[in-house]
Amino acid sequence: MRRAALILALLSGAASAEGSLTFAPSGTAADRPFLDTGAGNALLGGIARKTLLYAYATSGETLLLGQSAAQVGGVTRVTSPAGTTTTCAAATAKNPAGLIASRTQELNGPNVGTVTTGYVPCSYAVTSSGIYQVEFLSPDQTAIGTPPITPANGAWPAPATTDRWIAAWDVTVTSGTVKRSGRVFTRHFAMNVGGNNRRLDAELYPLTKDGYLYKVRLTLDPFGFIFYANNVGNLTASGNPLYRTSEQAAPQHLPTGADTARYVTHKLFLNPPDAALPASAPAPSGMDGWLRRATPDLPPTPTNLSFSGSDGTTGQAGSGLGGTFTFTNPGAVTYAYRLVLPFSQNGVNTDRVLVGLAQPGATTTVPWDGKDGSGKDVVSSDSAYTARAYLAAGEVHFPLIDVENSSGLNIERLTQADSLARVVYWDDRGATKAGGVLPTGTAPNPAGALMGVDSTSAAHGYSGLWGNELSVDTWAYYPSSPATFSSGIAVREADVQITKALVQGGAAGYPSVFTVTVRNASATTTAQGVRVQDPVPSGFSAFSWTCPSGCAAPSGTGALDTTVTLTPGAAVTITVTGTVAAGTASGTSLTNTATASRGRDASDPTFPNAASATFTVRAPVTAVTLNKTVRNVTQGTAASTSNAGRRGDTLEYVIRFANTGDRTLTAARVNDTLNAYLLPDTQATLVCPSGAAHSVPLNGAVLNVDVAAVCGPLKGSESGTLTVRATVR
Repeated sequence: MRRAALILALLSGAASAEGSLTFAPSGTAADRPFLDTGAGNALLGGIARKTLLYAYATSGETLLLGQSAAQVGGVTRVTSPAGTTTTCAAATAKNPAGLIASRTQELNGPNVGTVTTGYVPCSYAVTSSGIYQVEFLSPDQTAIGTPPITPANGAWPAPATTDRWIAAWDVTVTSGTVKRSGRVFTRHFAMNVGGNNRRLDAELYPLTKDGYLYKVRLTLDPFGFIFYANNVGNLTASGNPLYRTSEQAAPQHLPTGADTARYVTHKLFLNPPDAALPASAPAPSGMDGWLRRATPDLPPTPTNLSFSGSDGTTGQAGSGLGGTFTFTNPGAVTYAYRLVLPFSQNGVNTDRVLVGLAQPGATTTVPWDGKDGSGKDVVSSDSAYTARAYLAAGEVHFPLIDVENSSGLNIERLTQADSLARVVYWDDRGATKAGGVLPTGTAPNPAGALMGVDSTSAAHGYSGLWGNELSVDTWAYYPSSPATFSSGIAVREADVQITKALVQGGAAGYPSVFTVTVRNASATTTAQGVRVQDPVPSGFSAFSWTCPSGCAAPSGTGALDTTVTLTPGAAVTITVTGTVAAGTASGTSLTNTATASRGRDASDPTFPNAASATFTVRAPVTAVTLNKTVRNVTQGTAASTSNAGRRGDTLEYVIRFANTGDRTLTAARVNDTLNAYLLPDTQATLVCPSGAAHSVPLNGAVLNVDVAAVCGPLKGSESGTLTVRATVR
């Protein structure tokens, strides 16, 4: 909406007063934000539009209080740490105690010590040390109204009994006549500048529970707003940190609720906190009593950082496949983590940052989807990326809820100040309003700043009502030293290819033989654990397979299902035998398809990998093929189909026989008569399909062998050899 905004944030710059002067300093060109202090049932983002102020004071000190509506029904009320309530008397012309009547009085503060031109305060004597609650209540507390637009550096309209706001207010802690600055804070401000296209300019000092102090300057156009800081920002529906801009109704850890072990609302001081503040103090019901730690909680360095790809390979992932990081938080408390992945070093991708919470003493698991910071797949590369993990303390979030326009935030960490003290983070990518409606106007640039942006000149600004109905989150923290994954993350690609062919068969009731060849076409990446499958298709009754080398198993029955690991350029050929179901009609078309997975944790540019062999069933045939070669043993020539030699040379003849038909041959005789100029040996060597070798006699120059009688029936696709030597006469 354009009438109210909620800001979880903090600001920067010095202020001498403890009240409205923080938002309306001398000489400012901004507009005056009026204090919402009544109608506690009016909500914005689930938060009451009622400001409660707190002041730490010690026994013997005094609270000096004033507000601009004290003479027209405005109420000033103090609640002690024990819960006792005291109300200042109504101011009158004769007794103006507690009334800030003019801009001059606002600028000069209470009349104390040498100050005589300030306001006459309502004094509250502190009798016990602790945190005191101060309420400034508007004359009309029945609803929230819209105050008139008023320059901050001038007078405000005369208060009326119908006002639902407070223009000027002040809480000053004194010890005798000495002002004690840095004692006043709140959990949230509820304020209103009276309209849009106005300017809010203020400085505050958020203090975190773990001991970190920030200084932030905020320049906004918020209309009505609530302003606070916490350690978590926007939440998911399940209550986990979102680390992203969301719709304005996004779940929040509300400043009106109690702190938990996990989520804390920070204290917003109007001036730098007094160095003498204790670590904790008694406080009224509803206010946590923690104050300023003597030393901040320093985050430890994560330990045991490691990475496994989605398929379980240590240190390797496929392009676009991702994997899982793990590390340990060695500390005793929960810390935010940042996991930085420097993908921009490849010149194609952008860096990616993963964020979340790490529980104490536990292993944190962080999934990565294989994308870079722009949502693109990280390309494969021969180099490795060094991941860096940080734990962070002093986490502060500043969601600007329904703040239409912002000139940006200037945030500075004052505790553990270093070169990163002004760095802030945000992620507005994919931001939508309720119902998925995209925001209009000029969005922040860049949309995502998870690598961090220096806020010295203000950061995360936007205009044109872009922030309307959004919760725009900006955050900062103090990082540990990084843990690195020294071996790096390799993003790899292996081009696995598969082919399949019918090499023999196709008759019903008889075996058909296929070859399945799997190849790694990559030049640099080994394809590990490639799963090769060839299910028994419809129309086949029996399956078996053999793999001469390279497979997880050398053979198997039933469907082919094995794995191979292929080095760059390597190939494995598997022979698959399947019997076409008896009775299958000739002319029937059958298809057999084999598949190969990608290698483990390596993307595949041609995935999915599949190859089919389609053939037409035919009638069974009987066929035998013979192939005869000869080589000159004496001269060392290679085998060929022609014979040549000189007298005395030894020639070796090899006859390869094969059953290339479908039926099993129970008789298969090989007959060969040598030329008359050859003197044959008396024995030939028969190598059966099983590999067994037998000596068979020659009948002079005639080789006549029933190979089936020696080797057994010759099945389809089985083959063997007969070898005989002879000397040239």
